Amino acid sequence: MSLVATASHAVSRATLLPDGWSLTVPDGFAACRTDAAVVLWRDSLTIWLTAHPRVRLAGAVVPPPAHVLGGAGARDVDLESEDAGDLVRVAYRAKPAFDDDRAPSFHGEVIAPHTWLRMVATFATEDHADCVRSLWRSARPVGPVAV
Repeated sequence: MSLVATASHAVSRATLLPDGWSLTVPDGFAACRTDAAVVLWRDSLTIWLTAHPRVRLAGAVVPPPAHVLGGAGARDVDLESEDAGDLVRVAYRAKPAFDDDRAPSFHGEVIAPHTWLRMVATFATEDHADCVRSLWRSARPVGPVAV
């Protein structure tokens, strides 16, 4: 499914993001594409996805910025890291700045040899945490990626 700018669509189970990434989206999500991100949402859960090329300098691929590789701050919890060869996944939860009942937001990265995907999710209750992690783990680069 190709997502069109400023339009909203129901999302199929296997959604191809126009930035060279795919992920498996459970039923019930809507989606739209902005200038900078693909946004997925359903009740009390919003997910922003952005893709970034890996930069080459002197023939070597430069790693993503340090904060992507686990530079979590003082309010951040639940640091996770998975290395699956060509894909490295890093995630953490950020506690809200205000002490209220909101769940900590999810910040996840999926790093491939020539591109990386950033995923930020906000949700009202912990009921959505497993769904968000499942989306993060399903993200894969697709097709040739120009560098």
